[in-house]
Amino acid sequence: MKKTIVSPLLSAFVFPGAGQLKNRNYLKGIILILITTILLIIFFYKIYAIIISSISSPSQITISEDFVSKIEAKVYAENRVWVLLLIIVWIAGIVDAYLSARKL
Repeated sequence: MKKTIVSPLLSAFVFPGAGQLKNRNYLKGIILILITTILLIIFFYKIYAIIISSISSPSQITISEDFVSKIEAKVYAENRVWVLLLIIVWIAGIVDAYLSARKL
């Protein structure tokens, strides 16, 4: 397969920065991997904090439709920025991997 196809696919489906590593742009690849990892950690930590704050007593956890919908609404309201940043970084990684592969 051509590098112009493989590199963006790696960045799209494996992890942002993987295509850059394939293109031997190591600094760009590592930076994209670090940024994406930090954004994912922040995103999942915020989800964890929302779930923990929603549970009144851990011994009496009953997962109902109402409980899940409340958590879903909070997660959507409080994490829009992080999700948007993550999508932007992911797409930038795909585009950069493609453009870098074309130059090779």
